[in-house]
Amino acid sequence: MGGYYDTGHIISQSMELIKNSKGKRVYIHLIPENVENPSIVRPQESLEKFFRDIGAKPVPGSNGEFWELPDFSKETFRRYYRFILGTEPPSDPYKMIEETKAMFKWAKTFWQQDCLRSLLDWIDRLFMSPAD
Repeated sequence: MGGYYDTGHIISQSMELIKNSKGKRVYIHLIPENVENPSIVRPQESLEKFFRDIGAKPVPGSNGEFWELPDFSKETFRRYYRFILGTEPPSDPYKMIEETKAMFKWAKTFWQQDCLRSLLDWIDRLFMSPAD
């Protein structure tokens, strides 16, 4: 197997897909760079671990090519928070914001910064905004 899937980009994109799903099922389809001569059949272990950690499920029979993403919920947020920040989210949303903002000084790539911005948006939508 040559190459790999860009886990950081997939993390960032999956957060946007879930946030904008409006209660619909959302799937990620992993497509090799060279479709005529695919060098990747299954996602690498780190990407499979990420999917399992956030509660995504492989679509049966897809050989790891299709994954159903979890719903936009506080539980899904907690799973992303644990995966991205490496710690349990505090119960206080203001503390979540503080911890997330503190991580920006360590974010070296665009996707890391994008994931942190998404976490802040999720905190606002799930914990700070009045219920619809």
